Amino acid sequence: MAKELDFENLFSMVENMITGVGVFEYEREKEKITPLYLNEGCFRMLGYSRMEGMKYAKNLLATILVEDRETFWQGINDILKDDGVVEFEFRTVTAQGALRWLQVRGNLYSREGNRYIIVGVVIDATERKNVEAELQEQAERLNIISQSGGELIFDYNAKTDVMTIKANNKKGFYQDIIIEKYMTEFRCSNIFPDDIEAYYEVMHGALKSAKRDSIDVRANYLQEDGFIWYRVDLTSMPGIEGYVTRIIGRMTDINDKKLKEMELQIKAEKDGLTGLYNKTATRQLIEQILSSEEHEEKIHAFMIIDLDNFKQVNDRFGHAKGDEVLQYAAEQIANTFKRRDVLGRIGGDEFVVFITDINMIANADILATRLGKLLDKEIVGDGESVRVTSSIGIAVFPYQGKDYETLFKKADKALYSAKANGKNNYRIFDGAATINYRNSSRKASYSVMQQNDYKRDLMDMIFQILFEEKSRTGAVRSVLELVSAQYGMQRSYLDIDILEGAAEDEFIQYAAEGYETGAETTAQREDRRKVLREYFEKKGIFGVLHHYDDVSDDACAYMQQRGIKTMIIQTISIEGSYFGSIVLEKHDGALEITEEKLEELRCVFRILLMYTLEGDKVDSVCNNIARIEMLDNFDSYAYAVDADTYHIYFLNKKVVQTTPQVNIGDLCYKAIQGKDSPCEDCVLRKLERGKPHAHVTEECFNYSLRVWTRNMASWLECRQENPICLMNCIDISEYFIG
Repeated sequence: MAKELDFENLFSMVENMITGVGVFEYEREKEKITPLYLNEGCFRMLGYSRMEGMKYAKNLLATILVEDRETFWQGINDILKDDGVVEFEFRTVTAQGALRWLQVRGNLYSREGNRYIIVGVVIDATERKNVEAELQEQAERLNIISQSGGELIFDYNAKTDVMTIKANNKKGFYQDIIIEKYMTEFRCSNIFPDDIEAYYEVMHGALKSAKRDSIDVRANYLQEDGFIWYRVDLTSMPGIEGYVTRIIGRMTDINDKKLKEMELQIKAEKDGLTGLYNKTATRQLIEQILSSEEHEEKIHAFMIIDLDNFKQVNDRFGHAKGDEVLQYAAEQIANTFKRRDVLGRIGGDEFVVFITDINMIANADILATRLGKLLDKEIVGDGESVRVTSSIGIAVFPYQGKDYETLFKKADKALYSAKANGKNNYRIFDGAATINYRNSSRKASYSVMQQNDYKRDLMDMIFQILFEEKSRTGAVRSVLELVSAQYGMQRSYLDIDILEGAAEDEFIQYAAEGYETGAETTAQREDRRKVLREYFEKKGIFGVLHHYDDVSDDACAYMQQRGIKTMIIQTISIEGSYFGSIVLEKHDGALEITEEKLEELRCVFRILLMYTLEGDKVDSVCNNIARIEMLDNFDSYAYAVDADTYHIYFLNKKVVQTTPQVNIGDLCYKAIQGKDSPCEDCVLRKLERGKPHAHVTEECFNYSLRVWTRNMASWLECRQENPICLMNCIDISEYFIG
């Protein structure tokens, strides 16, 4: 302690003689470094009071930039060698949040066992570092300029967001072009519109980290009569803070060379009718991408697009009209995908798109849905019309293949499945098997998924699909596919016949490979619905129907004709009337399923019903379902009710297990309270409309559950029409009776 006190007196005297210099004494014991003394110079340098400064000193490592910590520890370890004065520099953060370069000169004062005393001085080296950085930047710029001749030289200052472009010829510089707010407003009127996106990506990438890059773009900085091709070579340089502060480079005229290359490329690679890549070039480009090491851990989608009914266009209207349809399709494909994606025509009406770095498989779903809508077109001529749509098959790299042949074959099988399931839709090959992969993480790579051997609960996967899928039809089909794969079913569908034969009817189906049935005729649809209505009238809402059950002749004939051994049926009713159904079909043998699995299926069907009825509110519905499902972990009864119509929208497991007679679509006052009209003291009437966070709590006897409950009502969907109320009921019978 005496030695430390002497130092404090000594440092106090030094501080009176010098200014602008920090003096310190630190203790190093094992891996811990503790301040013993810092003078006022240290605190002034970093903008702290003495009290705040000591906190800074005690947490010194936390304020040093991560990339400089290795340098800091190396300097400390060099001091401990006791070979004399050691000098090193590092960056730290001041009280105002600014970066400072600190230069430390220190040496070892004493050592007692594992305890070392380090003393030294620290100087603010920020200004010197700024000057050094500026000199380095100037040297880089001069080096580039000295090597240029007849070129455009540019200098972008990231701090001021100003781009300066200088035109250079053999006689010297002329015509400075200065553009302010260059990146914030991205003022690139001198760049050809089709090249702006790619040019921006290169500039933006150069701002993220110091690098050298190049790109070919068309520009008209000196030409008044049009754009010419330039090769842009650029270098981005970091400042002392560690981030990029400057981008400098040159633009070289390569117009003649580029035009010749493009002419040869068009002849060799492009399809003459559509302007997309031809079959050979498409394959070569995709194989080139697949062989690149940088793509090994990314997710890509291989998409085959086939135009439905295209042959009818040629037959009825002639090949000229058919060519117009192909050109229109190529235009929509080009508008849907990015420049870096590979777009090709590989046959008469068949196209291939290789989508690079899709991040998550759901993005392939979104793009396929969007493209399908764009390619849905009515072709009219000579008093008749043909509706041209598209069927799309998708395979995913690397999950379903790592080479062109494998991806093509699997995408082609998915395409066949899309056509067999009614055309005008898309399929992902073995889509149910990719659900875990799709939902493991929005940004997970293939290798990470393999290492983790990822597994998901069925309900979690369903919620994730419904949340991520932007296409309602695609979401329902993906869930049907997942459930079919999970339970070994060959075909599944959701059928809602709101009005007999009306346009509002909805039929969404999935069929495993080899079990596709094609589009239903009107007679086939009526046969199926007749069987399901009969099931509803005789057996109720949910159950299993085997081919050997005591069924009507019509039902028996229906199942035999289609090779159905077992059907799991969830019929949909509104106020006691048949409304539709969800059906899983097993064709390849007897069904062995536990009561627990059947209960899980009931939950799945309820989720699909709520999602279907609320299809225009994808995000909110999925989130609300998840909220209700969370209540299954508690000993409470939870259900959702339409506050205007009193129809039940959702039931949690505890309600279903306790009251199997209660179903989605029932009137709550009839199913739960056994009344013929809404309860006079109904909690829904007390819940204040228009206030999303309103809630009401009351206690009553529940006639359906046969228990006293504390009912907590809150808005699940607080909207003008048909708001949805969440009821959470806790059994308080023991407490109440007591």
